[in-house]
Amino acid sequence: MWLESLTNWVTTHQPQWSGGWSGLSPLMVSPHRVMVSPSEWDVMTQLAMVLDTVLPQHPPPTPWPAVSWPAVFTSYDFYLTDQGPQLIEINTNAAGLPLVSVLSAYYGMGNADAAIRAMFNSMGPAGYIAIADDQPKEQKTYFEFEMIRDWLNVQGWEAGIHDVRDPVLDDAAWVYNRYCDFEWRTEASARLRSCDQRGMRVSPHPWHYVTLAHKSRLVGLREMVAPDWWPHIPETRWFSAHPKDEWWGMRRGLFFKPVSGFGSRGVYRGDGMSRKVMDKMPADTVVQPFLVPRTVDTPDGPFKTDVRVYVHQGVVVAVGARLFRGQVTNAQTMGGGFSVCIKGSVADGWSAG
Repeated sequence: MWLESLTNWVTTHQPQWSGGWSGLSPLMVSPHRVMVSPSEWDVMTQLAMVLDTVLPQHPPPTPWPAVSWPAVFTSYDFYLTDQGPQLIEINTNAAGLPLVSVLSAYYGMGNADAAIRAMFNSMGPAGYIAIADDQPKEQKTYFEFEMIRDWLNVQGWEAGIHDVRDPVLDDAAWVYNRYCDFEWRTEASARLRSCDQRGMRVSPHPWHYVTLAHKSRLVGLREMVAPDWWPHIPETRWFSAHPKDEWWGMRRGLFFKPVSGFGSRGVYRGDGMSRKVMDKMPADTVVQPFLVPRTVDTPDGPFKTDVRVYVHQGVVVAVGARLFRGQVTNAQTMGGGFSVCIKGSVADGWSAG
């Protein structure tokens, strides 16, 4: 019922974002607002801006040459914990910004249209924008592709949704790339590689991923910023830093993540890991403390949450949240999903409702 009311409101008050709502699952958008304290808000937004500026200044060794255009829809994701906000991931292909923009407007906080417009303007060439993914209609965020396509068309661009293999990409002005083969290693990415080789702008590009979001960037990340930020950046180590016997003894309280990948694929919590799994673990796995996000009680029951700070060229675009049970990407719980994040007045606390 809430989603129906929200849909009707969007159609009337935010028609530029009304595309795709018919396909939006109620499991993808939450009716519960998340409030964070001013101190937590400031830590997350300021650290996100610092990292978005510092990381490109310290590029890693990579076969990908630096590109002159920015990544669109980059986010810095945080857990709220008893030790303060903790950076958990950097994402150059972040979903949810259109929903967060709409929800912000719905709750009287304005929308992110101007900032999103600036993102697309920063890509430079005018002309057709191809929104591309692997079998896009099969993606659970297809509704978002439709939202972005229709918004772009309302704003005066011309845009369409395509499979990454579609020859239409060859004639686009540039490609908004939603495919999660971040380094273009699969055969499905062949057309993206071809577009890049011909000088077409593709965003996000593998250079954006390896510079900002590759898990290896979390190792040594503290040393790139002032010590004041270290309490909010979990210590990250290479699995190769210790013999497996030592990791086995230390595994409880640790998280083991593959250096490449997305979501929760291939991630293991140490206290639930078998020795067989550890013995087969690649040396370039990264190891972090296991973080426990705070939970919040809602009319739909308790939820864990993370906060997503969207940044473009060192400037915060919007702040959203995701409410979830189990894995953050499951989108299978009524009352969970993307949410609006509010800077509250309660010192060092947060609530939802």
